[in-house]
Amino acid sequence: MKNNWIQYLSIILCAVMVVIVVVQGRKLDAYQRQMDAQMESLKWSVNDDIQSLRYYIDSQLEKAEKIVSSYELTPSGIDKDNHCLKAEVSVSLKEWYEDTRVELIATLDQQKINIDMNGDGTGIFRGEISLPIEGDMPIYLSTQITGGGITQKEDIGGWSNLSMLLPLQNGGGGWSGPEYRDGVLSSQFSISIRGFGNEMLQVYEEQGIPASVQNPEFHVYKNGELEQRLPAIASSPEDNIRIAAGLEPEMRAQISEITYSVGPDWNIECKIGDVIDIHFVCRDNFGLGYDFFLQSWKVQSDDQDNYSSGDVVSEYGNSEALTLFWP
Repeated sequence: MKNNWIQYLSIILCAVMVVIVVVQGRKLDAYQRQMDAQMESLKWSVNDDIQSLRYYIDSQLEKAEKIVSSYELTPSGIDKDNHCLKAEVSVSLKEWYEDTRVELIATLDQQKINIDMNGDGTGIFRGEISLPIEGDMPIYLSTQITGGGITQKEDIGGWSNLSMLLPLQNGGGGWSGPEYRDGVLSSQFSISIRGFGNEMLQVYEEQGIPASVQNPEFHVYKNGELEQRLPAIASSPEDNIRIAAGLEPEMRAQISEITYSVGPDWNIECKIGDVIDIHFVCRDNFGLGYDFFLQSWKVQSDDQDNYSSGDVVSEYGNSEALTLFWP
């Protein structure tokens, strides 16, 4: 009997040991997986740090090799006769010689414009360039620097399209709805007009309208035909004061953006299938005309009840974001 008791106890102890081994094995597996995940995460983190350090070193080496330390491009006006934007460009060099010459190269699509820049003896070279603005295209600037027996070409900057350099630019628009009821489409819409480099939308007149934006209107087209020309209402002087209050004192006379809205009761009669296009049209101080596309709607149905209006969808179509016109 005693031997049987010892035998049973041995079996129980063995079973307990098996359970302990299984549990411990599972814990070790979990710890191993956790450790592997942490090591993998650490490896990716170290790789990212190494890549970041490599990019930083490469950029610093590339920067150290450059001769151009900085540059500025400032639009200076519009050439109405040749349909060009005039701009002043200045380039600052880290080092130069008495015989140093700098040539500015502007690349627009397949066209290249080269101008010789004038130095002032302090490493700063300036020039004026005329950029054709008939079409919307990217622009890239580079320099060819010759001096001390060495010629070196450097890329200095660029813009995805020329409209980013125009005196007036589209700062973004908004609208409500629209709603379509009983054959009438209604909405509220607005657009913000921004000046280049905070310089083109200067001192606000007493009524709160920036001097650079001339004859602002909304043009409403129905199926491609001009149906309405509506005055665009500038944000109130109180709004301008509120915006200016957040600026430094010397900047309060220069607000770089102004919002124009349609009147509160805008609507237009239309039927199912009609397409309504909204444009904002104005001129700048140089006489250049801007036609900014804002939004397009197509009336899909007149299904409505006490809680909803008819179905209207956005229809961007092939409308150009900006069309220029000349005096």
